[in-house]
Amino acid sequence: MRALAAILSGALACGGGAGRSDRSDVEAGSVAELWFAGDVHLGKGGAGALDELAAAMGGASGVVNLEGPIDGRGEQGVVREPGAIRLFNGTGAPGELARAGIVAAQVANNHAGDAGPEGQAATAAALRAAGVAPFGGAAGVAVIERGGLRVALAGFEVGETVAAELPAALAAARAAGDVLVVGFHRTGPPLYLPEPPLRQAAELALEAGAAVVVAHGSHSLAGAELRGPAVVAWGLGNATFACDCTEEREALALRVRLGRGGVESSVLVPIDAGLSGQPARQAADPGPVLDLLQAIGVRGRREADRFTLAP
Repeated sequence: MRALAAILSGALACGGGAGRSDRSDVEAGSVAELWFAGDVHLGKGGAGALDELAAAMGGASGVVNLEGPIDGRGEQGVVREPGAIRLFNGTGAPGELARAGIVAAQVANNHAGDAGPEGQAATAAALRAAGVAPFGGAAGVAVIERGGLRVALAGFEVGETVAAELPAALAAARAAGDVLVVGFHRTGPPLYLPEPPLRQAAELALEAGAAVVVAHGSHSLAGAELRGPAVVAWGLGNATFACDCTEEREALALRVRLGRGGVESSVLVPIDAGLSGQPARQAADPGPVLDLLQAIGVRGRREADRFTLAP
């Protein structure tokens, strides 16, 4: 509840208000080119773990889920305690993200509090200082401008039930920009199909007018679908993870073209997640992932190394 309250206050602090989403000064040809990837933990960092993946996205701006706070303990990367794992990203992580073209990072997830409440505020401040917009939890709603569009980004951790405050938080976030992007982090086992709480949360986001809904947290890829002028990616999986606590290497990046009316195009790109010290990159053999997307009923056009979504 406190995280949702922070999102609500963050949306208002961003200058969002009634009518913001209908700005008359948004030109008809305004477009934002964005790509989304899932779980990112850089640990001590410094290896350019996202550079190759970012270069393959054709100049679009990146958005990821950052697992673990920015903290001096980032040199350790992972702290194992009885029954728990705490993740930390090194103090150079914000700059590394920025150099890879990451413009926004979700910080609402199950590791957000690994350095305590002060760690959340410090993480948000460090990201902003590097030019990366934090969103979700204590960071509130981020608003970035790309291609003449104000893109509002809101992030939430989804538990076993959906919080009653979620619709109000989504409405406030939608009012903060011309288009809304929502990230949901759902902690759980690797699954190809979304669980009921995530489905309910995504439906609420679509009802609030979200143009893009992306999910991550299970470390597994899943399907995706177009819903009118919106796209839902049910699981992007890992992007890069400097911890031996996940072995899920098959993952997805979602590349979208956003206009004032919503999604104009959306493409799923199979990627090999950066695990065991390797960088994230486009999949060396995308065939198995493309086969999987077809098998679970994703609609669209299969190409050599990607899948273009269609109604």
